[in-house]
Amino acid sequence: MVSDMTTALTVNLDDQKRAFAAAWLRKPDKPFEAASSVISDTGLALQAATTWVNDHFVKQCQIELIEQFGVEKFIPNDVDQLNDIWTIASNTKVDNEVRLKAHELYAKIRQGYFHKPLAIGSQTNILNQGVMVVNNHGTDEEWEQSCIAQQQELIANGR
Repeated sequence: MVSDMTTALTVNLDDQKRAFAAAWLRKPDKPFEAASSVISDTGLALQAATTWVNDHFVKQCQIELIEQFGVEKFIPNDVDQLNDIWTIASNTKVDNEVRLKAHELYAKIRQGYFHKPLAIGSQTNILNQGVMVVNNHGTDEEWEQSCIAQQQELIANGR
């Protein structure tokens, strides 16, 4: 019976470490926040945040997660960014000017200010340069005859 209980605790601990490894990949500079997101007890979360960052099993789990899902899975998405900006904007301990800028940035992101639509179809490029006029000299034979006549006239006049 004691063996079953030890096995259950080990499995539960391994699951918590796996969950911490994934959460820590999302917040690599905030191990306590990562631990708090998977462990409800603050004291245990603090202990996990300080000891599990050097745990071989946690590091191995992170490697496996990156190999399985890729790095892009753990980069903050738009919602995460908006939440972080909102945290700054709503924090009364932050300077008012910084809070106002955070509110402005939050509003711009929500309105799609930074997302430019992709151009679909053909684009028209307008060149605003001088115009070159090309006169029509007729067919190639007509043009050649007029050039020969002009050269003969220049030779006859000694120019």
